Amino acid sequence: MARFKVTIAYDGSGFHGFQRQAGKDLRTVQGVLEDRLTKLLDAPIIVHAAGRTDAGVHAKGQVFHFDTARNISAEGLIYAFNRYLPADITANEVVQAAPGFHARKLACGKCYGYHLYTGRRLPAIGHMYLAHEIRPVDEAVFSKVLAQAEGTHYFAGFCGRGASTLTYDRTLYRVRVFRAGDYWAIYLIGDGFLRKMVRNLVGTALDEAAGRKPAGTFARALASGKREEGGNTAPAEGLFLERVYYDQENLARGLDRLDAGRPEDLVGPRAIFTDLF
Repeated sequence: MARFKVTIAYDGSGFHGFQRQAGKDLRTVQGVLEDRLTKLLDAPIIVHAAGRTDAGVHAKGQVFHFDTARNISAEGLIYAFNRYLPADITANEVVQAAPGFHARKLACGKCYGYHLYTGRRLPAIGHMYLAHEIRPVDEAVFSKVLAQAEGTHYFAGFCGRGASTLTYDRTLYRVRVFRAGDYWAIYLIGDGFLRKMVRNLVGTALDEAAGRKPAGTFARALASGKREEGGNTAPAEGLFLERVYYDQENLARGLDRLDAGRPEDLVGPRAIFTDLF
């Protein structure tokens, strides 16, 4: 029995999230992956991902693993798998992993990117990868408010309802906001993220910076751990799972990349369609 580690990218627009939903005829990333791998390898396949993404959320660097008794090389698998996959999922890397590798349990960090547009009208090309904020946003306020999330905190006030977790404590190593004209990008690197955590962090900070919520809303939600104290959940279409880290060296490189980042490299269409981390 061989275990393979697979890194994929997908456009989340046409999926009802990553996780297969039992008893529901909904198109999910996991459902497509398992169906195509099962046909390809002629045996039932179950995939185990680094994390779940919600409906409409995209990924450039989602990771999953699976086991197979089929005698196939990593090179042969990636070639055949991509021929079986639909256009909105691409396998970027396939490697044979150690038997003890686990895509979720061994991850030491993740990077998320959130892309926002504040112009009057969304651009026709690429609009499906941008959240749209129609109110004026105070950039200084937005950055200052979001910066409160850095460090180790009890993030229950930014966790989506229905989440199952043993603890709400998470550490965010970096939270950075970049802007180039009407294009904005927010990047967060941390040891883990709760359900809808990034979207709730961004949405609450936007509510303050755009004047929908009073000053201190973000801080109160962070301190109280109560979701009702926070603001809106930012739209799914702006969110990307950029990368999953499995060792401290690559995590450090990601942090350095973000620290040295320039708006022209990290914001707008170029950043949306480029593997940055």
